[in-house]
Amino acid sequence: MKENELPLFEGLSDEHIEWALRFFRLVEVDYGMRLIEEGEQDPTLLCVLEGELEIKTGDTQLGMAKPGDIVGEMALFGEGLRMASVEANTNSRLLLLDRTGYQQLRGVASPVGRALEAFALEQLMQRLADTSDAIASLSEGTPAAVVAPQKGFFASVRALFGSGGPYKAHNVDIESVLRAVPFFMDATDEALAEVATCLKAAGYASGSFLCTEGTIGQEMYILAKGLVEVLISTEGDRVEQLATLEPGDAFGMIALLDSRPRMASVVAKEAVTVLVLRLEQWQDLVAAFSPGGSAMRVAMIRCVSDQLAFANAQLAQLEIVRHIEDTRPLKPLFMAEAHMEAHGRQLTPAEPVGRM
Repeated sequence: MKENELPLFEGLSDEHIEWALRFFRLVEVDYGMRLIEEGEQDPTLLCVLEGELEIKTGDTQLGMAKPGDIVGEMALFGEGLRMASVEANTNSRLLLLDRTGYQQLRGVASPVGRALEAFALEQLMQRLADTSDAIASLSEGTPAAVVAPQKGFFASVRALFGSGGPYKAHNVDIESVLRAVPFFMDATDEALAEVATCLKAAGYASGSFLCTEGTIGQEMYILAKGLVEVLISTEGDRVEQLATLEPGDAFGMIALLDSRPRMASVVAKEAVTVLVLRLEQWQDLVAAFSPGGSAMRVAMIRCVSDQLAFANAQLAQLEIVRHIEDTRPLKPLFMAEAHMEAHGRQLTPAEPVGRM
């Protein structure tokens, strides 16, 4: 594959592609060469021109990168930490883009930065869908199968948190809330002001279902005030509490990226205020050639990257335990499902308020 034939350049003029390639470095690597080491700090993007790369976490293979694919976008758009290792499965030719090069592409009035962000998000969405399929496959025949909860589940949740209900949220400074969201960490005031126009504030009483497992959603949420619980239904209408989300955390992103059913329920633990981004506003914003559009694309790349890394780690843990004990422990599977639906700075198992 020639450099100007990479899918990430699709739709760009020859002039823009030629200009963009000045920021990439062409390298040739030998079979077996370790290109990325899990746990290292290295915000470099790899674009495969020829050959094949193997992507792994520990001893678990996550996938293969072939000509036209990109690898390393999690580190480039995030904090630079490698979440998986990458090794050349054949002799390969690659294009490399470091963070300085990306910032230069992003900082000028050119469609190249937008094209790179859009392609990275599209590829991550596909990987997230593949991971969702893996979770569904492992869930089959277990109490963790993703299905619409039965009446007993909702009764159990009401007993824990109340019956809920919406109310009007007043005096919410949306831009201030966005500044506290980790995945908008380097967005400019101009970009946040644009994103803020696409969000609406809403209030919900304790016990309100903001996301319901097994249903198709049309919105994502950013928590501005209060606490919410991430839950799944298990065998016998029981409630498995997996995590507590705090202000600045987000959930429901799958609804904007894919038409798959929600993989977990999110319920108000107390009175909460949330910012709601609906599918129509998301589609307009993410397609925009503007500071807000770029900030939203990068924010979602970071969010999906974190979700994907966490879910893959849980699945890898599940495989390790299964090999050792010849069992199918459910906690890693539950947590993988939870992190497919929510993004929290501390998405860890919640303290047991009660498993019913």
